Amino acid sequence: MTRKSGTLVGAIGLILFIVYNLLVFLLFDDFNNVFWTSYAFAVVAFILCVFCFYYSLKDITIQTAFFGIPLMSFSLYYLIVEMVVSIIFMAVKESVNIKLAFFIQFLILAIFLIIAIISILAKDASMATNDKIKQDVRYVQTFRVSLEGYAERCQDPSVRRALEALAETARYSDQRSNPNTISVEQRIQNYVSSIDLALSNNDYQAVLNFCNEASMAFAERDRLLRIS
Repeated sequence: MTRKSGTLVGAIGLILFIVYNLLVFLLFDDFNNVFWTSYAFAVVAFILCVFCFYYSLKDITIQTAFFGIPLMSFSLYYLIVEMVVSIIFMAVKESVNIKLAFFIQFLILAIFLIIAIISILAKDASMATNDKIKQDVRYVQTFRVSLEGYAERCQDPSVRRALEALAETARYSDQRSNPNTISVEQRIQNYVSSIDLALSNNDYQAVLNFCNEASMAFAERDRLLRIS
């Protein structure tokens, strides 16, 4: 759900709550304990709905959802259900027990809170995973950027081609990372650093050797990722 769509859905919730207030205060009188208990639960539902919209719209890059249904939509559904249930209790307020009215509406509230908590936890887990993936991508692409820079510095055409080929290998290497590839990635980092030093000393044969070793390390890394 986009920020604009979320704002529009939030506006629907606000309109519904305004209509709800007009309805209950125009239709009902003799405001007993059942009425005010039901009304209090409706107000809580509206406040929670506003909070859920605010939380969800803070960061729309990762959806806060429960089984694919956005939390914003769930909060609106909860608001509608609570308003309907509260109106029912208000309509029969003289014949219904206050404990029953409280229990049923509290049960609805508890179910929604459980769903909201699960959705928020799922979003936090998704954000952590997304940040880890971005970090892994930056880690691998650092090799590519460094190698492209070395290729621009190199004066020898054959060595430059080898560096460019290794940079392409880094570009198309699997962007993921896991504990099984840490040692291989450390070796690649050492090879890239050694290439830089060898270039500074104009030791082109060493550069070619390190390019070959790094290329084999990239292949080993991709193989480990495929089987992990």
